Amino acid sequence: MYYYHPYMVNFYGWRKSYDHVHVYEAKTSTVREHHHEVAGETSPAVPYGNSHIHYMAGETTSDRAHRHRYCNWTGPAIVVKGGHIHEFYGRTSVVLEHSHTYKGKTGLQKEIDRTYPGRVDLREDLQTEYGMK
Repeated sequence: MYYYHPYMVNFYGWRKSYDHVHVYEAKTSTVREHHHEVAGETSPAVPYGNSHIHYMAGETTSDRAHRHRYCNWTGPAIVVKGGHIHEFYGRTSVVLEHSHTYKGKTGLQKEIDRTYPGRVDLREDLQTEYGMK
């Protein structure tokens, strides 16, 4: 049985707050004899089916005097010892007539304190902070 609520998920017996993020880092593919790195912290969790996903966005590291932008959604949670992780992959923006692909896995979840008096759910904050609809 699955229990859905903006703050909680019960995924095969695993129950954790939606108020968490993940740290990630990965190298991009090598194109034109160079690569970049993507790194950062995901958005808070967003319910997805019987699991949840996270949004990732930012700029790559600089190499050969340029950077790329990237954005993507992670895959659903993968239960591992100590909590869960997510897989991700994507393609950067095109700069100087080329782009790069990237893929990786997030680190374990990191709880965040988003408790406010009278709080009902996180959807309004996610729409405001991350442009999600």
